[in-house]
Amino acid sequence: MSTKPMRIAYLYQRFSSEQQKGNSSLFRQTEAQDAWLANNPDVVVKEKLVDQGLSGYTGAHLKKGSLGKLVSQIEAGSIPQHSLILVEHFSRLSRQNIDKAEELLRTVWSAGITIVTVRCGTEYPPSSINDMATRIKLIVEIESAYKDSKWRSDKAKAVHAKKRLEADKGITPRIRKPFWLDTNGKLNKYAPAVQDMFSLYLSGSGQVSTLRVLQDKYLDFRPIQKMSPPTVIKCITNEIASGLWRGNSVYEAVVSESDFYEAQRIHKKKLYKNVMPDRKWPLSGLLQCGHCKKGLSIQQTKNSLPLLRCSNKQRLGKKSGCTAPTTYPYALADHFFTRYVLGELLNHLTISSKSKISNDEVNKLSSQLSVEKEKLAKLTSKYEAFTNIDGNFDLLINLMLKTQNAIKSMEACIREVKGDLASTSSFEISQDIFELAKDNEKLNLALHKVGFKITLHNKTLSYGDKCSLTYANYCRKDLRYYFKTHGELGFLPSEGLTPEHLLNRQVNIKEANQANIFINAHINAVEKVKNGNDLSFSDVLLSALEV
Repeated sequence: MSTKPMRIAYLYQRFSSEQQKGNSSLFRQTEAQDAWLANNPDVVVKEKLVDQGLSGYTGAHLKKGSLGKLVSQIEAGSIPQHSLILVEHFSRLSRQNIDKAEELLRTVWSAGITIVTVRCGTEYPPSSINDMATRIKLIVEIESAYKDSKWRSDKAKAVHAKKRLEADKGITPRIRKPFWLDTNGKLNKYAPAVQDMFSLYLSGSGQVSTLRVLQDKYLDFRPIQKMSPPTVIKCITNEIASGLWRGNSVYEAVVSESDFYEAQRIHKKKLYKNVMPDRKWPLSGLLQCGHCKKGLSIQQTKNSLPLLRCSNKQRLGKKSGCTAPTTYPYALADHFFTRYVLGELLNHLTISSKSKISNDEVNKLSSQLSVEKEKLAKLTSKYEAFTNIDGNFDLLINLMLKTQNAIKSMEACIREVKGDLASTSSFEISQDIFELAKDNEKLNLALHKVGFKITLHNKTLSYGDKCSLTYANYCRKDLRYYFKTHGELGFLPSEGLTPEHLLNRQVNIKEANQANIFINAHINAVEKVKNGNDLSFSDVLLSALEV
């Protein structure tokens, strides 16, 4: 008695949108496939393939899904002949037009593989290509799936276009809203948690530490308790937080426009990647090893003065390849910063924040420009792929031209705003920046934003090309650190210098009368430069310090 040979089956399941996750779609498909397999005991399942949230209408499942990988295996001859592909309906396999769907069929059939639609129990073997009756039945199913998807797509586009038009008029669109808004687009009880989220992020906290703080504080807020760290970034980068949808102001903003776009700038440029939430020292995260370009750690033992070490060399030893000396006095780095570098930095910060409105406008325009460029890239891709689609060609061209004009306009605005900022005097320090310099933590964060680094190479600290300080030695008799800067020997007394002093150091310009001296010195310096005198900012700063 001959035994019927077993046939190999590949189960394929798919649903189109992310919103369908968790519903009964996969359950129904599995149930239908299991029922068919129960009636066909000669079939053994080789593999189960699932594409979640990938469209069968656009062909996304073939480009980046499991079905695409299966087709590649078929084309490579890796799938045995007489194998089966089991789907609930043919629409799970494809919702594309007849040409595209038949192209897929020819690929499968030419490899000797049969397609089975388990709901109706129909098998479509390779011989179907010449069976007119079976072929017509399949074409009807393909055409039906395609027309259904096209109708849904056209309907969705029409609904979306209507929402865009309503949003242009300031009408709140009826769409799924983030958890901090109610059905009318107004802030609900969860809004304070999102405001805290932005506040923490802007203060240098990462997504993990931000979420940890929020979950400890808002124990009864279910959306916060269920949130994962990546969702924090999704909330931070969601334009609805600023009250916008598709560029239209239709919701109540949970944060100010300036805070929102500042958060986008920080996220995009990864300005806070070295900012530790528990940063202790005023120069935490601002010191760099000149040998390996990695960060310098600030370490203290008991009541001793802190030291600088290359964190890379300390962690990996010889494997790091770093040739930096073992340690360096942190006190010298602090002295170098406050005495020789701070003035230049405060001027730099003044230029960066000369006009808060202008800076906010640059951030906003840059964020919107990025969105428009992404939109243009997608439109260009569609143009190249679908230039022959009836009725959509002119619309596509118009959208591309509109987007290109928007990009040119935004770039022109950014150039204009930056040109205004660039006109700031090289001696100018604003009163706001003087005030900022009084708060070590705020100053540390501001310096992270502008990418400030002091570099230590061998025994020399440097900032830029002009400012440097070389450690000579420590004299136990005099209790002094000796160093050279600008070709001259200097010293820093260590007597009375404590870790607490370095932790809580206040810059020399903290008193109001001292700030006035600086301001007057700047005015005089600008006048001298106008009269042709060669004067550097460091000269102005040092003369003011000595008053």
